[in-house]
Amino acid sequence: MKKWFLALAACALALTLAACGGKQGAQVQPANLTKSEQVLVELVEAGGNTKLFDITLPEGAQWLDISAWTLQDGQWQDTSVMGGVPGGRLCLRVDDAGELIYASVGGATSRLDYGDIAPYDHAEGSAWTHSWLEKPASLALDTDTPVYLYLESADGTLEAFGPEAFAEPEKLAGYARVTAVTIRPTSDT
Repeated sequence: MKKWFLALAACALALTLAACGGKQGAQVQPANLTKSEQVLVELVEAGGNTKLFDITLPEGAQWLDISAWTLQDGQWQDTSVMGGVPGGRLCLRVDDAGELIYASVGGATSRLDYGDIAPYDHAEGSAWTHSWLEKPASLALDTDTPVYLYLESADGTLEAFGPEAFAEPEKLAGYARVTAVTIRPTSDT
């Protein structure tokens, strides 16, 4: 519990230390960290993975919704939402099994979960992988943009997919578990 608290505190500190760069088009991109921020992230990464993103909201957007999704029967199921947070810098942290997600934006922190799916037991012969958004992606009002994808295979067979595979769930069929995290700029209050 202390590790998670320290990780979230470090993310919050990184958020307060960083100011958004010059005005750009509406986009999400991996954050350009200062050396101090990078050291801070490395300190808290034991037992998990942390990624920071800089977010420039599109015109008309007032909030950012962060959603956790599970692929079930070929359809994405929205299982958890952290809504009504401002844009700026986003910190996401997942545990090594991709099961616990913590999000921090503008000082607000929340745990996202995947609903009622059972924890994966990582049986012998199984495999898992995950990927993060690695390059800038455009943001559009009321449109989900994937920033994280997690795959588990019961038979040990994996293909490399980036978060953009969220748009083509049929490519992800056949895996024991597929989860994702998206962000959605919204004008809803």
